[in-house]
Amino acid sequence: MSFDHLTTEQLRAIIHGKHPALVRGGNDWITDELAAVGLQESDEAADNLIRKMAKTGFGLCKARTRRGSPCRALGDGAGGRCILHGGASVGPVTLKGKQNALQALVRARLKRRGIDPDKL
Repeated sequence: MSFDHLTTEQLRAIIHGKHPALVRGGNDWITDELAAVGLQESDEAADNLIRKMAKTGFGLCKARTRRGSPCRALGDGAGGRCILHGGASVGPVTLKGKQNALQALVRARLKRRGIDPDKL
């Protein structure tokens, strides 16, 4: 694979785990993302989003909300979705949640080996 055609900014994006297509001619992609959710750069609501997108390199989720409008959260999870619409899971947070996750893991591994975990 050749990287000769990529700019220095795109190579930096690859090193930092971002897609090089997000770095095209400055922040043009941010304008496209804002337009997709019905915002313009001059809107007050767009200021915070512009700053977050420029800092992280992530686009917007754009999943349809219950209101029918596109989601404006940063889509840094699976498939570019936010955590509310199928993005990255934070996993169990509380001690009880971690214990439940461990118990479920043990039960699943026992079942996979043909052992009934209820009889242990």
